[in-house]
Amino acid sequence: MDTQENRRFRRLKASIPCSVAWEKEVFPAEVTNLSHGGALIMRAGRLPEKGAEVVVVLQVSQEEIRFRAQVRQITENDQPASFGIEFRETTQEIESKLIRLMDILYPSDEEKESEG
Repeated sequence: MDTQENRRFRRLKASIPCSVAWEKEVFPAEVTNLSHGGALIMRAGRLPEKGAEVVVVLQVSQEEIRFRAQVRQITENDQPASFGIEFRETTQEIESKLIRLMDILYPSDEEKESEG
């Protein structure tokens, strides 16, 4: 069974600036795909070790959305190198944050009109 078949949640392509913190250091990076269960992160200044606990802060619009996560996979052969994370929060916390993220990235017509 390949990795795609193992995934419980559909992944969406993304290009979201973020920062990743572990071991008292913070590195700018980019989320390149996102799902209910985790994300793929590229362009970090350094790669964490597999199993490391990290904090990922998505920087969207004027807001920051934080996720606690664990590094599940590292791919060093690709350029740029990347690592996959699994969110380590309750389902309700994850859903709440992802809904907020989608509201920011894809505002409804009513929200667009109230801003304009």
